Amino acid sequence: MQDGGKESDGEFTDDAPPLRRHAVRGARLALIGWGLSQGLTFIAYIVLARLATPSDFGQFAAAMVLVGVGNLLGESGMMAALINRRDRIDEAASTAFFALFAGGFLLTLGALALSPLVGLYYHSSRVGLLAAALSASVLIRMLTIVPDSLLQRRLSFARRVAVDPLGSIGFAAVAITACAGGAGAWGLVAGTYASLLVQLSFAWGFARKRPRWREASIGMWRELASFGRPVIGSEILRFIASQLDALTLGRVSGTAALGQYRNGLRLAQQPSNAFVDVGAYVLLPVLARMSGQPERLTGAVKRVFGVTAAMALPVSVAMVPLGVPIAVLSLGDRWRPAGHVIAGLSFMLVGIASSSVAVEAIKAIGRPRLLVRMSTFYLSVTAACVIAGALSYGPTGVAIGISLSACASAVFNLAVLTRQLDLSPRELIASGVGPAMASAVMLVAMLLLNSALDPASRSEVAGIAATCAEAAVGFIVYLAALLMVDRPRRDDIRSLAHRLAGRLPGFATR
Repeated sequence: MQDGGKESDGEFTDDAPPLRRHAVRGARLALIGWGLSQGLTFIAYIVLARLATPSDFGQFAAAMVLVGVGNLLGESGMMAALINRRDRIDEAASTAFFALFAGGFLLTLGALALSPLVGLYYHSSRVGLLAAALSASVLIRMLTIVPDSLLQRRLSFARRVAVDPLGSIGFAAVAITACAGGAGAWGLVAGTYASLLVQLSFAWGFARKRPRWREASIGMWRELASFGRPVIGSEILRFIASQLDALTLGRVSGTAALGQYRNGLRLAQQPSNAFVDVGAYVLLPVLARMSGQPERLTGAVKRVFGVTAAMALPVSVAMVPLGVPIAVLSLGDRWRPAGHVIAGLSFMLVGIASSSVAVEAIKAIGRPRLLVRMSTFYLSVTAACVIAGALSYGPTGVAIGISLSACASAVFNLAVLTRQLDLSPRELIASGVGPAMASAVMLVAMLLLNSALDPASRSEVAGIAATCAEAAVGFIVYLAALLMVDRPRRDDIRSLAHRLAGRLPGFATR
């Protein structure tokens, strides 16, 4: 897209409403879609946790390792390359589609051939069979990348956010029905395919574009691959780091412990997924449009990091007292160890959210090679922390290791970013001091209340009420403390309050 110009596929241009307003609206829509999707998935897993055993979940998680590798290698940085593309969009989309189709097909065959090795590694023939059954999901996932990229680069949030909720409905309907019939881990496999197929059909329907063989070219593939190569190299390193927990814990402690850890991780990841899925979906295309305006880009990054710290820190801290009650009350008492995992993973959120800001900004300014350096650091730190945690404290030790590595990686990534922008580390640190102080005050209040109420030992209804009360008190304490110590956030909250009040009939006329 040229400055001030328009593209043939109807995406957002400089002639449209201001970028900031469009981005805020898109983030709001994306958050609504994410919340709907995750809410449906969460409800599904609450039901599934009572129909399938921890071992079933652990076997499924172990079998998904090859699928994760295949998805990562097959994507090959094409999504980032398409989103950052400025011209010849139709040719780029068609080229990417056929390249992804060929790669996905070969990777599916590779995953099928290697599935027995997964069973041998985990000492379970059933895990090997599950891995073989899941191999075709790699190809299906590859076929959704092009429409997802086109929707994201157009900032077509209203259409894009409908895909995930529909996929969640497909997963829930099939997986719950199958597990209720005693299918166990196979029911989770069936639900996975249902979700992928629903997402595939609706993504292409919303994209309103069809790939054409005559538009694809080797030259375009080389251009896309040139941008995507360092991105995929970085993602491979991060993927290896993300699988170290399952590989280490499943081998050292068995699939039952892995099942406890994975369900604890799934619950703990909900807030971080909101930041990454919603934030990154908006950040990359928006920051890419500011890449030619350094001052504007620097100001946007600084503001985004301040908001991220103010939102992520209190949620991270709240997971310490709320971890066990959340697991026990939502999944049942046999999942209590998953609650300790949630508490151990508490600071994963703030680390992942902060890293996401740095990663998307690096992509936006067109320096993807720096991502490899950032991911290498993350892999090194994660390997040390996860292995030490697994050998010492099992699932909870792995969770603590993940939190530590995520925070260390965030510090490193932000340091790399500040060297690329006219932004000092001191400015970023200053943005997080107020939220950190307010979160510390909130933690003390919640720990005292948790000790008095002990929600995990109560009946389901009383426990949920006590947990909600504890969370509400924590939020009020945090907000009050933040208003006292953080002037920029105080101004943000005051501005937000005025805007909300202006929309109320009783206030709008005053």
